[in-house]
Amino acid sequence: MTTLLHGITSKNTKLITFRGRKSGLEYTTPVNYTKHGDTIRLTSLAERSWWRNLIKNPNVIITLRGKKLKGTAEVFKARDKVTQKFENYLKPVPHMARLFKVKNDPDGMFNEQDLFNAAENRVMIKIHLNSTNF
Repeated sequence: MTTLLHGITSKNTKLITFRGRKSGLEYTTPVNYTKHGDTIRLTSLAERSWWRNLIKNPNVIITLRGKKLKGTAEVFKARDKVTQKFENYLKPVPHMARLFKVKNDPDGMFNEQDLFNAAENRVMIKIHLNSTNF
């Protein structure tokens, strides 16, 4: 059943599996993502705790369109870095910008102040997919 549901929702959602920083147990959670080449980007509200596990244990497994891929996560917490990475996150899916209240300037670029405001309570996660996978 999980595989069936994942196939239906995986256009913008993937599953990420990681180890708990304290327990060492394996956890899996769904996340929205964007993909560019061998890089996957995702964002989370800073108040959530799941992403903190990736700082201590950056090795992850993602399930993307039913396929499991190994990757290494890099977490960005500083607001200037989050702003920059958030822009990269939105580029492949500009229609999602409105969900984060990010408008386009007349030149078609994302409004920098809107990006900065959207980054206020967020972290960005960049996952580098490994060249060797399952």
